[in-house]
Amino acid sequence: MARPAFHTVKVHCYYGGSLKVDGEWVPHEQSVMLHLPPRERAALAEEPRSYVPAYLGPSGWLGIDLDEATDLVELAELIEESYRTVAPARLIAELEAREG
Repeated sequence: MARPAFHTVKVHCYYGGSLKVDGEWVPHEQSVMLHLPPRERAALAEEPRSYVPAYLGPSGWLGIDLDEATDLVELAELIEESYRTVAPARLIAELEAREG
């Protein structure tokens, strides 16, 4: 199944994901997969809404399930953090100039 991907020069966010449990694929269709810094990833990994996605998990990716209780401000911050992990310095500088 094709999943929407968001990228700069590298992908920083996918919508939807899956993991393998006992040889079976478990879909997480209402989720985002993010590439987060280790400290942020470790903190979020402790939460029940999080999962380590198949294939991408060992490379530092984390899945976060979305539902009606999802804090959209927090989600936007996490997506931006993921963007910052892969974006070139020039694009990060442009982002900071817009914020400042």
